[in-house]
Amino acid sequence: MEPVSGRDAFRVDLVVTEADLWRFFGLLRRGMLVSAFLPASLQRLLHEVLEIPEAYVNERIQTAFLNGRAVDDFHAAMVTDGDVVTLSAAMPGLVGATLRRGGKVATLRSSLSHHPHCADIQAILPGVMTIKLFNLVCAELGPAFLGRGVVLPGGRFHEFLADAWTDLTPVCLGARVQGASVAPEILPEAVPAGDVVHLKVETQMP
Repeated sequence: MEPVSGRDAFRVDLVVTEADLWRFFGLLRRGMLVSAFLPASLQRLLHEVLEIPEAYVNERIQTAFLNGRAVDDFHAAMVTDGDVVTLSAAMPGLVGATLRRGGKVATLRSSLSHHPHCADIQAILPGVMTIKLFNLVCAELGPAFLGRGVVLPGGRFHEFLADAWTDLTPVCLGARVQGASVAPEILPEAVPAGDVVHLKVETQMP
């Protein structure tokens, strides 16, 4: 995939009430684009690219998927260009215990697990991965990601506006598009439908 950055994307900056920031978490569950030099281990990407503290990775990210397969060893799992990484806290019940990385019953899902394998040496080049955040990981890390800014695939933000902007307009305290202030009410018309969007959402008291 062609590397993307906040400089290349259509920029949207919003200010909302802190109590309403959760309304944007659905975008993080659907996935944000992250550029990095790939292939690289999932462990390195979490620390060095996503800037997630090691203690948080070890204690809170109990379930992870690489292209839909559960990952047990973050050091061994290699992320390549175009891959999809899903991060989650521990999930309840037997299913959650089965999917938990390094869990006692992880052997029950061998067919669903990511199995690292030796491959031909690949050149490390700029690439793009998709990161999805779920449950407590989304709630706890989401504000920091949104505050720094996230890159969304073409059309994703426009779909979000079409579905939710009527409810969000009253709690949007400010909006800027490509650096220029706009009225929140006209944001759906101000954002091109197919563009990759760099979305930054900050909070303040109403």
